[in-house]
Amino acid sequence: MSTIIGNPIIIPSGGGTLPSLLITSDTGATVIATLGSQTIALEEISEGQYYAELTDYGTWTVTATLNGNTSSAEVEVTAVELYEANCPFIPEDVNDATWAQISEVSQAGTGDTYWDVGDTKAITLNGTIGTKSYSNVTLYLFILHFNMPVNKSTADNNIIWGGFKTAKTDGIDVCLDDTYYDGNKRDGTKAFNMNHWGNSSSSPYSTNYGGWAACDLRYDILGAVSTAPSPYGSIKTTSATGSNATQDAITSPVSNSLMAALPSDFRTVLRFWTRWVDNKGNSSNVDANITAIVDAGISLLTEFEVFGTRTYANQYEQNHQTQCSYYVAGNSKSKHKQSSPSNSAYWLESSARYNDVYSFCSVDFLSSTSSDQSRMSRGLAPAFKT
Repeated sequence: MSTIIGNPIIIPSGGGTLPSLLITSDTGATVIATLGSQTIALEEISEGQYYAELTDYGTWTVTATLNGNTSSAEVEVTAVELYEANCPFIPEDVNDATWAQISEVSQAGTGDTYWDVGDTKAITLNGTIGTKSYSNVTLYLFILHFNMPVNKSTADNNIIWGGFKTAKTDGIDVCLDDTYYDGNKRDGTKAFNMNHWGNSSSSPYSTNYGGWAACDLRYDILGAVSTAPSPYGSIKTTSATGSNATQDAITSPVSNSLMAALPSDFRTVLRFWTRWVDNKGNSSNVDANITAIVDAGISLLTEFEVFGTRTYANQYEQNHQTQCSYYVAGNSKSKHKQSSPSNSAYWLESSARYNDVYSFCSVDFLSSTSSDQSRMSRGLAPAFKT
């Protein structure tokens, strides 16, 4: 039996003549279902299982309350049958939530009802990224944006995270850095540079041909894609191309990549991320060179996503992109070296520079927009989509 609150009448249970509801939540919760002015209390019939017969068809809102926390779900009731739904309690502190819980909230598009831009969650890195080894290094991701659209105007449910901070609260903004930081590497060394190969005695020493899609770092440092760009193992040419990510990038990550160093519970909730960026390079400044390329939930931010303005990127990138809420709010764009947090650093972006064949955009140590030749090793500040 169930009782309608405020208008106590007995709902008959026999004969399967009424639709019914079975809700899974935490044990000891108070669970109610509402439809218009009707409110029905659900009875806990076993540990964490709540049941009631309903009075009407329609979309019922179920709310579970426990220790001041609430969780809700909607159930569309259209027939005389048993309807089941979950009302898990989502922690108020995102750092206490599991990645599975975060993924559920993210895909529902309700992240901003639980947490705030700038909130942080710990991850621990284990493995070699490029040539740099990380063993139980705990850093904090922070929320950059809720529900970033695809191609600026197409709705998408997600949470975009930035890397990294050194502590849960009042941490220093840091980027990963390797021993080659501030140096030029064009001999194939897997430094934190956009492209690893270049000419040694003649210009161009390195190029941005193929833009983000074709750069080496996207493949072998981030692990955003499991297929090497073409060409790979030599200087980029004007015909350089890259491929879209497949599930292999997550389930069988590229060795010695950031993807491989991520904790498995985080890696499994990463979602394909369509990036509208300049994938041509070569002094590119036309709209046709802004194309979609899919990353496996890990990428670098573009110039516009960081600054909300265009300085060195293809001028048409901004027509396809959204500035991250974290930076709209005025938060600092400055980062420091993870290896020595007292030292500020340049960090890389995915936008190819519009007026030369060598460079990609970056952020300098004064939080200003800048650019670096693709052979230059800089800080790695990835973004993630869950």
